[in-house]
Amino acid sequence: MLIDDVILFVLFSWVVPLGLFIFYQVTTAVPFARWRRRLLRVREMQPITRILVSQKAALILVVAFIAAVRFLGDFPGREWVAFGLYTLLVTLAWVVFIYQRRVQLPQEHRIRGR
Repeated sequence: MLIDDVILFVLFSWVVPLGLFIFYQVTTAVPFARWRRRLLRVREMQPITRILVSQKAALILVVAFIAAVRFLGDFPGREWVAFGLYTLLVTLAWVVFIYQRRVQLPQEHRIRGR
């Protein structure tokens, strides 16, 4: 049982930097205020920042799901929740790949002289 507790601790400690990453990406410093931050609108963020924030949020959801299964055990609909979360991760991976290629292709065309 000890290794299960260590694994859970490691997963929970992963949530802290993920959450901090999201916090600092979706907020910006307020001028002349030392600790205050204001929320950014989604449209103000760069597309890659939106993708990274959504990936981090999806990973937090997966860790929360793992914790829920660990503490609550089996619950009705667990397989569907897992299916939805894992589908979300796969979808985000494809979105990142497609966006990366969309950004890279113009440079590749310039290099190849097309």
